[in-house]
Amino acid sequence: MAELTSRDEALAAARAYPAWYHTLELPGYTTPGYADLRHVPARALPAALRGQRVLEVATFDGFWAFELERRGAEVTCIDLPAGTDAQWPPNKRAENEYMARAFDVPWGRGFEIAAAALGSRVDRIPCDVMELAPERVGGTFPLVFCGTLLQHLRDPVGALQRMHAVLEPGGTLLLVETFSVPLTFRHPRSAVSALMTTSGMSFTWWVPNLRGLEDWARTAGFTGPGRRVFAPPGQNSSRGLRLACLTFQKK
Repeated sequence: MAELTSRDEALAAARAYPAWYHTLELPGYTTPGYADLRHVPARALPAALRGQRVLEVATFDGFWAFELERRGAEVTCIDLPAGTDAQWPPNKRAENEYMARAFDVPWGRGFEIAAAALGSRVDRIPCDVMELAPERVGGTFPLVFCGTLLQHLRDPVGALQRMHAVLEPGGTLLLVETFSVPLTFRHPRSAVSALMTTSGMSFTWWVPNLRGLEDWARTAGFTGPGRRVFAPPGQNSSRGLRLACLTFQKK
């Protein structure tokens, strides 16, 4: 990937970039992202994180990493080494690979452009969540953040176990994830998840109810949730979905 040596060069690259997933507010330019989550951080994140070491899991274009950094955190983030490493459902892999070839952009380029435009110091490490371990990310962290990843994984509990492994004892997992409101009303006390692999959603495995989402974390060894906040999921989302912003603790 061509190195960006100035903010002006980064902003020019941002305007030309065709594959934004996140809507990001850069200096003088807002990216036309598929997922506009700008209404969520004020509800989901602490207002101040000065000096706090934070690991963000599955950063993609970096929306959450930059929001954490803006609040004063020292942020390390991970993302897949390559887009084709994603856990796409087998019946949707050919479709997703076709779309990836059509865009023909280097994996991680959106993050690189945004980081250069913002003057960010976030440390991005290529690492699959299923391979997450302290030695891969420079130790353990008091706070781990994960945003809307679990629904895209074959094994969400396994991914949460890997996050548990990189948390300090007594540390906090901050989870922002989609859940189904109708399933929550129908099954308020039972963990239920809809399998979405034969729906029109090309890279989603699961949509859980709220109890299902919480039980994924508890099954992986966390206690909680200690805090629950809810938010609309933003544009381009199916009706009946909400975002749960939940905190869990490592024993």
